Amino acid sequence: MVLFGAVVAEAAPVGTAFTYQGRLIDANVAADGEYDLRFGLYDANSDGNQVGGNIDVNDIDVIDGYFTVELDFGGVFDGEARWLEIGVRAGDSNGVFTMLSPRQELTATPYAQEAENGVPKGFMVFGSTSEAPAGYSSVGISVISGGSDSWETKAAMPSARKNAAAAAVNGKIYVIGGEYDMDNRWLTVVEEYDAETDTWATKASLPAGRRFHTAAAVGGKIYVFGGQNSSFGTVSTTYEYDPVGDTWTTKASMPTGRKYAGAAAVDGKIYVIGGQNSSGTPVAANEEYDPATNTWVTKAAMPTARQQLGVAALGGKIYAIGGFNDRVENEEYDPVSDNWTSKSVMPTGREYLSVVSVINRIYAIGGMSTVRLNTNEKYNPESDTWSFSAAIATFRSSLAAAVVDGRVYAIGGDTGGLTAIATNEEFSPEIELLIYMKD
Repeated sequence: MVLFGAVVAEAAPVGTAFTYQGRLIDANVAADGEYDLRFGLYDANSDGNQVGGNIDVNDIDVIDGYFTVELDFGGVFDGEARWLEIGVRAGDSNGVFTMLSPRQELTATPYAQEAENGVPKGFMVFGSTSEAPAGYSSVGISVISGGSDSWETKAAMPSARKNAAAAAVNGKIYVIGGEYDMDNRWLTVVEEYDAETDTWATKASLPAGRRFHTAAAVGGKIYVFGGQNSSFGTVSTTYEYDPVGDTWTTKASMPTGRKYAGAAAVDGKIYVIGGQNSSGTPVAANEEYDPATNTWVTKAAMPTARQQLGVAALGGKIYAIGGFNDRVENEEYDPVSDNWTSKSVMPTGREYLSVVSVINRIYAIGGMSTVRLNTNEKYNPESDTWSFSAAIATFRSSLAAAVVDGRVYAIGGDTGGLTAIATNEEFSPEIELLIYMKD
């Protein structure tokens, strides 16, 4: 996540070193992870001459949005004002820095100008929506940050699979169950992908073989719902996986047994949406699971009953997209009001797709209609519009996908042959961000 805000908050006089304190936020939501920052001093608030060289501080750990660094430009403070220019990029990136504007003025005795709510004046943030946070004003600048809007092949999954489920926890992706071919259905295999090291590890097996199931993560644990068992039965089971202990626990079953459903988490609760019941009929069921209490509540049904759809959460809302028989529907669910709203339809109708959210966009990846697709379409919930993004390198359906550090990983799937594939491709999306300054 590349959302940045910073201020010099040291109250002591400037010598050859001073403390720079900042926070990474997205419209007041704190971020976590690693980031690279570039600092440069100038003798004017724009243009002018650089004083000294740049200081690059790489792989800064950000916890709950906060970080602190020590900067030392040497003996460049002679009583004249200086302006600090700041650049930011993802911590695992070798790309260019995105430079913030305007520069921030430093004097011989910098100080924090506290606003009424304790947030310093001049504090700058990258926001993902056009509406400025309360107490901030737009500086009229947007930047393209994040990745290169391209795909890159990564280490293949050890066990080729399709119709598996995937979820990310603590920077790692877990691909769960699925099938390989007609003789190897309902797999129990679980494999962990470490995006930082581009390596795979085998983990504790799923308690029972599954395909056509779905999964979501809450509180550092992964929950696997429904699917089809080895007797071709449609099931209602819920399994909880703890990556720390590498253990599985059976939890309360869904009220509605189903396969081909989608799941997404909002505010600590998981919503399992759509699918196909044991009679082979598409359903509109929307059931809320609370991991804290291990209980289920039936919520407002999706307007359009669908199976083989994609589901993702963004900005406290859930989006149910596509589905069997080339569905194009895009329906938004608000868990607070328990209401559904029809939104702009997906340009390319398809089933067996994967849908994920990154920062302020939703991506609908792969799938099939009459053939397997490499389509990657991007949805902007704020403007309710769709656009095309970089096509996935491998045409496929029945793939699993998850997001780590703002990058999408499309894993496994079906290219139309008799067996599944193990392909793992990483997508680095470009993100448009707006800059706001604290009033």
